Amino acid sequence: MRKSWINLNGVWEFEFDDYDLGESEKWFFGRDFSEKIVVPYPYQSRLSGINDPTPHDIVWYRRKFSVPEEYLSKRALLKFGAVDYEAKVWVNGKYIGSLLSV
Repeated sequence: MRKSWINLNGVWEFEFDDYDLGESEKWFFGRDFSEKIVVPYPYQSRLSGINDPTPHDIVWYRRKFSVPEEYLSKRALLKFGAVDYEAKVWVNGKYIGSLLSV
């Protein structure tokens, strides 16, 4: 059992990237996204607020959150409840790693 954790479910910024422009255009540095999505629901779900059944190979999620002062000197673990194939993760514009689910 974790002593302390931050639940990141809720409203996130969201963008489809059908032309694979996000990394080359550095969307991780704060580009405005055109959609909002309710996590933990997938964009295909009505509960997500998007309800788009169309397949999209690349999508972007962004969430701003504050870290309590007492967490700043500690190691953090970012847990994904669902990744459909691959996730690349940036924090404050810095690439921190990726996750591949096979």
